[in-house]
Amino acid sequence: MPAFVLHLTTFYTKKFMDITIRPPENNAEMENWSEFVSRHPDGNIFQSPEMFDLWSKTAQFEPVCRLAFNQDNRITGVAVAVIIQEKGWIKRHFSSRAVIYGGPLIAAEPGQRMTVFMELMKSMIGQVGTRSVFLQIRNFFDTSEFKEALHTLGFRYSQRLNLIVPAFSEEMVLRGMSKSRHRQIQKSKKNGAVLAAPCHSGEVEIFYEILQRLYRDQVKKPLPDISFFKAFYEKSKDESFGIFRVVKYGEKIVGGIVCPITPGKTIFELYVCGLDKEYEKSGIYPSVMATWAPIEFALHHGIPSFDFMGVGVPHRSYGVRDFKMRFGGNVVNFGRYARVNNQLIYLISEVGYNLLVALRRV
Repeated sequence: MPAFVLHLTTFYTKKFMDITIRPPENNAEMENWSEFVSRHPDGNIFQSPEMFDLWSKTAQFEPVCRLAFNQDNRITGVAVAVIIQEKGWIKRHFSSRAVIYGGPLIAAEPGQRMTVFMELMKSMIGQVGTRSVFLQIRNFFDTSEFKEALHTLGFRYSQRLNLIVPAFSEEMVLRGMSKSRHRQIQKSKKNGAVLAAPCHSGEVEIFYEILQRLYRDQVKKPLPDISFFKAFYEKSKDESFGIFRVVKYGEKIVGGIVCPITPGKTIFELYVCGLDKEYEKSGIYPSVMATWAPIEFALHHGIPSFDFMGVGVPHRSYGVRDFKMRFGGNVVNFGRYARVNNQLIYLISEVGYNLLVALRRV
């Protein structure tokens, strides 16, 4: 049995009426979990055992899975979260957070949907509540039917925009894209920029250095350990789990992108970077080229949409949104939910973070 399956089985099992909430206990249940996600209309890679495996190989990441089984031992709900911590005792203690991307997923009968959802979330809170300052649900679809239930569990809703690019045909993509963005892609190619999968882990390290610089100087948010990107590189070699692309100009790597895939549905922009200022005078636009990579892949592999994974808060200026909007697509607002698990530590963390921002140290 895989190590990460054994890790899952250390969690407790909870029963409620005819519903059992627990992690998978054997390989057959792992396969059933994977099939459940692939069949679910809102199923996505982030709720899959494959993503759980990736997170389990990442330093400072701890994935948690809760499955709902009915009386026939059939899976009727899935919730996968990842507990994310920073290096160092102080940062780990004050910044630990748990995130559910694109879930939970419920496929119970109409009369049981709310019960399954509530018991899944109660079980998840029980697993991560004492090990994370807050628990966040990042929605990939309309979850309004569960809004009141989440409110009773202590979650608060906030609006978040996202941008989805339909990729049914190149004609459709180019019609939605700005002419200047299309020119930048063509100009970059003409001047010698190429997209390619990394040849070895050393190229992953170069990509990571560029990404680190971007997050340190501009994004100012925590970045996963390099172990995440090396594990993603290994898992994505056959390009069924996702794609890893770097932008090359001459002998140099000048940008890149990491994109998980929900087969037959969506390719996601997870991390992207480029040395734009350094190479714009040479007619090379690394971030534009990197962003084009998953759209081009979707067009050639029957993936109907490209998901930008967020474009900020409504009615608030956001430079990244301006950059992404020029690729076209449809803006959606599924929002997100957050539950504070430790009010005191959360308050201290918020005050400390805002102070560092004011001092321009973050």
